[in-house]
Amino acid sequence: MESEPVLTTLCDSLERLVKEAHQSVCNDSVNVFDQARINSFLQRPRAADRPLVVKLQKSTWRSYTRIWKSLLALVYRTSRLSGQRTYRHQFTPQQIRHWDLRCLDLCISLLDHDLKEDLLESAVVGFFAVAGVDPAKEILREAYHFTPTLSGFIKIAQMLVIQKAVSAVQVGIAERPADLLDEMRARFLIHGTRSPFSWASRLRMYEKKVRDLTTRLGYISWSDDNQTVSYKAIQSPSMEVFREFVVKQMATAQE
Repeated sequence: MESEPVLTTLCDSLERLVKEAHQSVCNDSVNVFDQARINSFLQRPRAADRPLVVKLQKSTWRSYTRIWKSLLALVYRTSRLSGQRTYRHQFTPQQIRHWDLRCLDLCISLLDHDLKEDLLESAVVGFFAVAGVDPAKEILREAYHFTPTLSGFIKIAQMLVIQKAVSAVQVGIAERPADLLDEMRARFLIHGTRSPFSWASRLRMYEKKVRDLTTRLGYISWSDDNQTVSYKAIQSPSMEVFREFVVKQMATAQE
């Protein structure tokens, strides 16, 4: 993306927004009730609803954020903004903050898309249609390979909604994060709404069922003569060599 400075700036803003949202949750800028509500996709909260989990591995956060970066790349490259241009200027910290807020508005607008006609009018749905294709095999991805992509999209979307609510308080638009959070949740985060987020969460539930009911090929396999076992692409020595190894180890231990 070095030749696409605008896209690079958007992706940098996204990373900062996700980190700020994580910090907002850790600092209790949104309380435990709000964290539980945003983690529930039902109209009415339940007693069993759990707060949003943000204690993930750094590699998981990178993987989840990469999904949204790919979404922004698709939106940017299929819009009139895309073009091969280079810029020499640099942004000031205040300008970067404005970029972050505009990036946040863009992400929220992608989530707040009322799907009343063709689903592919949504950039999010179109993105998942592309992401669902395995370019190497030129077929659709299996459910157990695609479910993590949906989970990553949903997790980062929840974080962005939290940060939007916190930012609204910081700039004086809302009095409390809970006010805007409840509004956005009712508008496009729960089941029954005509939104890309609701579509993604329902699709994830379906794919989890398909994954749970599908028998996957194991990683451990034996040769036809049952003398050699392999794990993934790693092939172990034959049983005869393995027996000799055990005998030598036993002899060494006895000495």
